[in-house]
Amino acid sequence: MLTRWANAPDAMQNGFNAYGNSSTIWLALHHIPLSEAEPGDVVVFGYRYGEKHACMLWEHVNGEWLVWNMGRPGQPAKRRLADEIAAHAGMAMTVCQLPIKDLPPTPQQLLRQRTGFYSWLAWQLGEGPWRHYAPKTLAVRPNVPKVIPLAWWLRRKQFLLNRKRGNTAL
Repeated sequence: MLTRWANAPDAMQNGFNAYGNSSTIWLALHHIPLSEAEPGDVVVFGYRYGEKHACMLWEHVNGEWLVWNMGRPGQPAKRRLADEIAAHAGMAMTVCQLPIKDLPPTPQQLLRQRTGFYSWLAWQLGEGPWRHYAPKTLAVRPNVPKVIPLAWWLRRKQFLLNRKRGNTAL
C-alpha cells in the first residue's frame, strides 16, 4: 500500500493485487546490502524468506534509518530500524531494492515512436507535431522504413499537388 500511495513501483510486482506479504517482497525484489539502501527500499525479516515482517526505509538521519511500518491498527507508523531489528531478534534481515520507475518519454521519443505515412510526411515537411523542428531532423525521425517505399513518394507528390490546387469541388 505504501508504494501505491507514493506512486512508486509495485514492491510485490503483482500489479498492486491484494495478495502478497513480506515473503512475496523477498522473492520479487533484488537483495542489496544496507549500505546501498535508499529511501523507499523495503526491509524484510524472517528465518528463511522474509516471512515474518516488512517495513519501508523512510529516511537516514544522524547515522540511523527511520522506517515506515504497515499492517497493524494505528499504522503506518514511523520507527527506528534499530527497534525493528531488536523486535525481530534471531531473524535474518534482508534489504530489498525497489525497481527504478521508468521515466516518462520525452517529446522527442514520442515523435520517434510514431509510424505510418502521415507521420513521415509531417516529419518531411516539418509540420504538425514536428513544426518545432526543421524539416527532416534526424533526431526526431518517426519509426518508418529506412528506405521509403515508392508508393509513399508518389502519395507525397499527389498530396503536395492537391494542397497547391486547393478544394475546387464546391
